[in-house]
Amino acid sequence: MEESLKQLMEMLSAVKASQEKMKVSQEEMKEDMKSSQQKLEEKLEDNREDMKRGQEELKQDMRRAQEDMKANQEELKQKLEDKLQEMKTTIEDSNTKLENKLKEFEEAVEEEITQVKEEVKAIEGELSHMKEDAKADKKEMNKKMEDLETKFRQLSTTGVIKTEGTVTTPSKVKVPTYDGKVSWNTYLRQFEAVVRNWREEDKATSLIAALRGEALEVLRTIPEASLNYAVLTSALERRYGDAHLQHVYQAQLRSRRQRFEETLQQYEADISRMFKCRRTKLDGPEEWGADTLAREQREDPDVGDIAQWKIEGKGRPAWQEISNRSPTFKGYWALWDSLAIENNLLKRVWESPDGKERNYQTILPRKRVPEVLQAVHSGVGGGHFGINKTLDKVRERFYWLGSRSDVEEWCRRCETCAASKGPRTRKLRLPIDLISDRPKKEEGVNNYICHLQDRLKLTHAEVRQKMRIESDRMKTRYDLRANTGGFQVGEKVWLYNPKRTKGKSPKLQKSWEPYTVVTRLNDVVYRIQKNSQAKMKIVHIDRLTPYQEPHPNEGVT
Repeated sequence: MEESLKQLMEMLSAVKASQEKMKVSQEEMKEDMKSSQQKLEEKLEDNREDMKRGQEELKQDMRRAQEDMKANQEELKQKLEDKLQEMKTTIEDSNTKLENKLKEFEEAVEEEITQVKEEVKAIEGELSHMKEDAKADKKEMNKKMEDLETKFRQLSTTGVIKTEGTVTTPSKVKVPTYDGKVSWNTYLRQFEAVVRNWREEDKATSLIAALRGEALEVLRTIPEASLNYAVLTSALERRYGDAHLQHVYQAQLRSRRQRFEETLQQYEADISRMFKCRRTKLDGPEEWGADTLAREQREDPDVGDIAQWKIEGKGRPAWQEISNRSPTFKGYWALWDSLAIENNLLKRVWESPDGKERNYQTILPRKRVPEVLQAVHSGVGGGHFGINKTLDKVRERFYWLGSRSDVEEWCRRCETCAASKGPRTRKLRLPIDLISDRPKKEEGVNNYICHLQDRLKLTHAEVRQKMRIESDRMKTRYDLRANTGGFQVGEKVWLYNPKRTKGKSPKLQKSWEPYTVVTRLNDVVYRIQKNSQAKMKIVHIDRLTPYQEPHPNEGVT
């Protein structure tokens, strides 16, 4: 017990000692706080004095700045007043100059009016002289007409016109008349056949007597002193030759309109006739030379061998012999039955669906394609028509594999056509991502674009891979069912014709119809007919499939 009391007493004494130490430390802390507070108050006083000094300096600077601004404003005001005064002076000077120029212009206009009046009087005098000259020319023309009538009467009675100083023998051959309504070249050949052994003077007088109607007006353009047979024929050639008729047909084509009583077929036929007449000559076998074109066909790697085989009368070679040739060569090989030789040229025989019309199209060497397209589309008579019309004009005389794609490419690259066309699609819209919330930092924009590019590349590669797989799958499936042997004449086939009738469900409509093969034009093109009274059609083999005869008991209940 005593020991515990001793320990307790020791603990109490220790607590008292610690309390005394704490008191001492608290007093020290109070003294430190007082000293630091005094220092802080001293610093605050110093800062207050510095702030007061800064405020006074700032006020002084503001006063000086206000004084400078007032001085600048006064200076600027003075400059503006000086500038306005200069502008007023300039405007007054320009007004004075303008008034002087107006006065000078009025005087010049009055002088011009006076000169014009004098010129009008002079022109009126010249017109009166021209009227007198025209009257004299009219009298002279009437005299010439009387002389021509006299000569014509001599020609009708004696068969020849007698001129002074010459002795002629009468001829009973009657010279045909010409009124300018027929081709001059055709008439000239007929006239030359009649007057073949005549003298130049007799030819000229007979030709003058044969002129009728509008053709007589040509004599007005030829001086009487230089009137002879050569000059007269050249003048008629310029007036009524092929070049003149071409311009006439061109003018008629521009002004041609469908008449009220005219049918659409008649109007179309007349337009086609005038279009062919006004069209400029297209370089072809006649202009290039048949020998030149035939030689170029032999030199063409895709046409030469086929043309040579056709000329030699050989049969079509087997597929194994030409399997390593170009796709274009294989295309002509497939058209073997539609190719023929005419005038030593390889041509393609085109037939109408009913087989009544035929057209021989010259197989054009590849080197001549740009020349023909230039003449047909971009030439003087081309007219820069569209793809279909240009292709129709080409196929009137020529044919080559890939002609449609070549025409499309030519029309697409034509600067005149491209400059005349507008946009073919609507205005491009912006993606919603670009006009909605925008990234707040440039780093986010760059990251977004990079991620978008990566995703697009991956998507494109994936789509291309799937397209290749699907293409191979479709080719394999097509090759399994492909008809490599074709069809024979008289064989029945199914024609794929997916036409739709309004108001009827597609499930109730038939997409296949039975037909009979009438003619095998080549390996891939056939002429077919539904029955003996139906209209014949020309279709590609891709739309045909073998026809299976129905079961004998089909339809029996």
